[in-house]
Amino acid sequence: MSNLKMENVELINVCSIGSNDQLLKAVQSNDLDLFKKLLEIGLGNSSIDLDSIFDEPYHGTILDICCISTGRSEFVRILCSVGVDVNVINKNRKKAPIHLAAANGCKDALEVLLEHPPTNINLLDSDGNSALHLAAKSGNAECSELLLNSNNIKANQLNRKGFTPAYLAATSKKKNDELMMAFIRCPKVDLDMFIWDKSLRSVIEEKYPHLSEEMPPEGTRNITHHCDNPFVYLYSNDIEGFISHITSTKQLDLNNHDGKHTYLQYACDFGLPKVVQVLLNLDVDPNGICPSNTKYAIFIASFRGFADIIQLFLNSRKCICYQTSNSTALLEVIKGSDEDHNSLDVNTDLCDHERSFKMLLRKSETNPLELNINQSDDKGNTCLHYAAKIGDRDSILSLLEKGAYIGKRNVLGDPPLADISPNILESHLNKCIKSNGKSPKDINYEIICSYNFLCPPKVYKQKDIDNYQSQLEGLEYIPENIPETDPLLYISEVPELRPLLKHPVLTSFLHLKWFAIKRYYKVNLAFYIGFWALLTIYTLLTFKIGGQNSNLSLTQNNITEFSTNSVPFSCDTAVYLWVMVLGFLIALIFRELFQLISSPFTYIMSLENWLEISLIVLTSFLLLRDMSCISNRNQISAIVILLSWGELILLVGRHPALAIHLEMFKRVTKNFLQFLVWYSILIIAFALSFYMLFRNDADTDNKFNYPSSATFKTIVMLTGEFDTFGSLPFSLHPIVSHALFLLFIFLIAIVLVNLLNGLAVSDTQAIRADAEIVAHVSRVKLIHYFEKMALGDPFSWTRKAQNHVNNYGYSIPSVCTRRFYLKIRLFPDALQDSEIKILTNQRNFVDFGSSTKKSQIGCIANCQGYYLEKEIVNEAKSIIKLNSEGAEKSCMEILDVFIEKFKTVEKSVEEIKKMLNAMNTRSEIDSISSSSNFHVLNGSYKS
Repeated sequence: MSNLKMENVELINVCSIGSNDQLLKAVQSNDLDLFKKLLEIGLGNSSIDLDSIFDEPYHGTILDICCISTGRSEFVRILCSVGVDVNVINKNRKKAPIHLAAANGCKDALEVLLEHPPTNINLLDSDGNSALHLAAKSGNAECSELLLNSNNIKANQLNRKGFTPAYLAATSKKKNDELMMAFIRCPKVDLDMFIWDKSLRSVIEEKYPHLSEEMPPEGTRNITHHCDNPFVYLYSNDIEGFISHITSTKQLDLNNHDGKHTYLQYACDFGLPKVVQVLLNLDVDPNGICPSNTKYAIFIASFRGFADIIQLFLNSRKCICYQTSNSTALLEVIKGSDEDHNSLDVNTDLCDHERSFKMLLRKSETNPLELNINQSDDKGNTCLHYAAKIGDRDSILSLLEKGAYIGKRNVLGDPPLADISPNILESHLNKCIKSNGKSPKDINYEIICSYNFLCPPKVYKQKDIDNYQSQLEGLEYIPENIPETDPLLYISEVPELRPLLKHPVLTSFLHLKWFAIKRYYKVNLAFYIGFWALLTIYTLLTFKIGGQNSNLSLTQNNITEFSTNSVPFSCDTAVYLWVMVLGFLIALIFRELFQLISSPFTYIMSLENWLEISLIVLTSFLLLRDMSCISNRNQISAIVILLSWGELILLVGRHPALAIHLEMFKRVTKNFLQFLVWYSILIIAFALSFYMLFRNDADTDNKFNYPSSATFKTIVMLTGEFDTFGSLPFSLHPIVSHALFLLFIFLIAIVLVNLLNGLAVSDTQAIRADAEIVAHVSRVKLIHYFEKMALGDPFSWTRKAQNHVNNYGYSIPSVCTRRFYLKIRLFPDALQDSEIKILTNQRNFVDFGSSTKKSQIGCIANCQGYYLEKEIVNEAKSIIKLNSEGAEKSCMEILDVFIEKFKTVEKSVEEIKKMLNAMNTRSEIDSISSSSNFHVLNGSYKS
């Protein structure tokens, strides 16, 4: 009984932790009963994944492992009974369980698989081998005979090399009469079939002459022509023969495969546009795949860069899948553009990745439902990621122009910006600014700023409408939960990209975002200023009362006592202050809880939030605790005042106008601390030295009697407060103490302090030199913090955990903050067209385009009366002028190139003329000389 209980406990623990591993152990130990129990419990609580692939050395599923060793047929039978898919091709081994059983000679497992009806006995692996091919190749007569006796076996099936199972058995290095006899006796085997211009019968007679009499007479069995397998035409590059065969043969499965390719996949992989055209015109599935190659044909053609084949797909009326959850045809083109395609039989003459890219990019622009430019692969990389890694300037600019999002992060957390050079990004930003073509003096002259590259990836909800144009017009745009300033935050963190924040495109976008959240910032600031003022007054009041009363808590019990003291406030005022401060404190607690619930990790990682938590805790003690100890109350009051005023500085310093001063303070403080951490070794060394030299227990006022006080005194001496002749007893050790003290003055008071001063000056000058960038960075951080709080936790695993708790469509933070986020976002409410129009001759009024007529939900209600700053508009004008000059310059350069080429051609023509003239002159001279010689000879002849 106790053993049974222990077994049950072990099963529970096993199935809760590492269930798949325990299942493997049960198989290895041949413990069938434990295997059944584990399987029953694991499937019941979903703790077992039978499709999970084990690591080295197995590289397969639990069924694959059971099929590679004999004696595990019952395990295979149980797995088949619970519905495991037996026809799945292993991604690592490229083989199915039936292939593994046949190749490893596991007759018992193979027998169980053949008894299981869903098993495909003719399933091909990646080399085009069936289970019979592998059994014959391994020389296993029992498995081969078992397969040959099956009803649906294709005994004469060719693999990708054009060999039948019988041919592999006959040409094996080791002779195996039993295996060969199994094929000879099977009536399904065509012994007169020709393989590579030689019949199978002749091959057997050469290798096994003693078995010639066992073979039936020639012609007694049906002859299987090689043309029964259309892949043979493709292998031999007989395109016309393949087309003729598939068009003339009735009831041919055009989606058949050879284990690695379907017909369409093969044509797309090796560059056969004629075959693709014929197949698309016939009843072929354009999205057909085979078990070992799950790439769509359009993906294969795109990776190779076969533009002609891609054009055939684009022109086809069939329903073609241009993207999946982990790849797109456009992404495959960019991946393949950096690969070497000079492999065997690939028609590299047709490779044109540039043309393929342009065609698919147009497809993405006209039909974003079918081909999304921002779709990522299994690594989280988008088209822009790969284009940036390759460094293809033209592709990067084309993708950005069509709306590729620069802030999409991959699984490593890197956006495309990580690999885009500042020059390329600046070129794109310059292209994002243009005019409406009217004269700058015209009242309707507009400067257009495009922000499509900053627009978070679009998620469309397709409607059941036949007309595609109607679908696009009625689509609902749901932006991903990404802060709109996320790309700008990354730019602000990278020193090479940070100067681009001064570009008018990014600056104007920042101003729009600031305008959207400004009122919330002001409300938050006003709320805190009220809390700070009341808390300061209350703290000072209680400090005054604390000097005259032993009980310092402002409660109803001591109001009478307060009233008897000479306090500059009345009793009622004190109570009112207590109630108001408590009310503000409760509101502050709710504000912090709101931020904590919305985005826990963002909240916890902020040092300012920890300052606020400390302030809340200490203020609560001050208000609600009855502290009879004046000393404790005064200490807490001092800390509360310092924290509240410090928080006020940080909160006010968030404003862009004051960001420079706060940034200088923070940077100098940070650098000072980093600097002093290293040199603290020297300071402590001097402190301990002074303790050893100046210690005098008889003098109770001596600051160097203890190491702690000596260290404190030494740190104070850094500021120049030496008090040399007052508190330093040089008389104890006159020579050493004076020498050590002078050394301290030189190294610490002169060298170190001046280093710190120089460090502060250099930091301050650097910040002032980049004052505009510092202001932009501060604004980006503030806006991004607001957005992050509104969007909820950015970490995916937290969202997954919430999904187990909350079964609704939105996570808890999203429900709490969705309305707030709608108020501060720009896409798609304010910027439905992802651009703004600035009317420069109408006080720089910003026109938000068609969105003003379509949406009044978000910040568009606040932004309708927005006027852009003059400095930004002037910068935009200068860029437009620069773009026009650049266009004219490029046209002039092109014209100069043509002129130079024309001059070269003209020179060549002149030289040719001279050569022709010289040749004509020479020919005339030769003709004259020949005629004169003729006359001379004629005269001599006559004489």
